[in-house]
Amino acid sequence: MFLLRLITWLISLPLLWAGMLLATLKVPLCVPLLRGAWRISGDGDIGSRAIGAVQAHAGLNVALAEATHAMDHRPSPQVAGLAGLLAIQNQDRELAKDMLARGRELGDDPAGSLDMLEFFTSMEDPKTHEELVARLDSRHDLPPMLSIMASMSLASYDVYAGRFDDVRLRAGRILAVRDWPVAQMLMWTVETQAGNHAAADAHRAKAQMPPEQKASCQIVGYAAMGDFAQTRQLLEQLRGSHPETAEAVEERLRNRVEGWA
Repeated sequence: MFLLRLITWLISLPLLWAGMLLATLKVPLCVPLLRGAWRISGDGDIGSRAIGAVQAHAGLNVALAEATHAMDHRPSPQVAGLAGLLAIQNQDRELAKDMLARGRELGDDPAGSLDMLEFFTSMEDPKTHEELVARLDSRHDLPPMLSIMASMSLASYDVYAGRFDDVRLRAGRILAVRDWPVAQMLMWTVETQAGNHAAADAHRAKAQMPPEQKASCQIVGYAAMGDFAQTRQLLEQLRGSHPETAEAVEERLRNRVEGWA
């Protein structure tokens, strides 16, 4: 069995290499080449590349349909993870959860797509999500992006809990490897709380994000500091320009900030 898989994988290599090259050049011909390599090899990693190329050239819905169809005929953890992530993009959380369960039954994806999928599906329950990201943060085998996202989530929970020293530590570690806008706003929070307003303004200026997102971060920060007057003032301003965003932020405050009503 191993020898047969090795032979089919070797046979698929010319199609794979040609498909990857054309995908880099954004040439649509990469799609049939990667599909061919996938059919020959049956390899889940190649399948993920093929579906990714489909999404790039045919759109989300076509890629999601192909991924879910593949799970009925050529299932693999890699394809399950990608199908679930595509379902998240398509706002189909039930399908995403189903793909996560099916992927876990098939094994693990070294590229981390199943861990990434679990990260997103767990967001519905803050307690479950916090426990998950704590486990992810302790691992050393995660893709860099997922590792950063886990650390960022823990830093956000630290903000709501008023653990500003922990926020500074986590956000500082993230910024040491990547200029992440939300991490800059987390540093704005801790510097503002410490009274270092010049440093806070510098972090706020570095945070490249839409104004409503920046305002949302400030609202959460002021609430975590217990400055509810400033929180309400910024929340009213945000409600005037982006009412749906303001409502979502206030819902988070009601659920996570003690004393907010």
